[in-house]
Amino acid sequence: MSDVAPLTIPKDEAYFAGHFPGNPLVPGVVVLQYVVEEIARRVGTGQVPHQIQTVKFLAPLRPGDRMTIELEFTGAASVRFTCRAGDRPIAAGLMTMRPRTFQTGNG
Repeated sequence: MSDVAPLTIPKDEAYFAGHFPGNPLVPGVVVLQYVVEEIARRVGTGQVPHQIQTVKFLAPLRPGDRMTIELEFTGAASVRFTCRAGDRPIAAGLMTMRPRTFQTGNG
């Protein structure tokens, strides 16, 4: 299954102040967080992202850019992703999933 989720990068995020002054870029970890959130939205609570098998950051993502996240579920436990700003690829990779384990506490 392949699907596309569009989002616009807010211009006022706190991380832009230090990443980088005068030349703001969305940190790679934030791009990956968007991917993880989109996967979670699609698969529900039964599975969670477990490991990034591969990732390449291909171009900068800037404040105000409109990013799309393309997901391809390649099996029960893996998802290929591609992030784009317009036609420009931003990041691509493969993430594996694992079943969510629920724990109960004593207190």
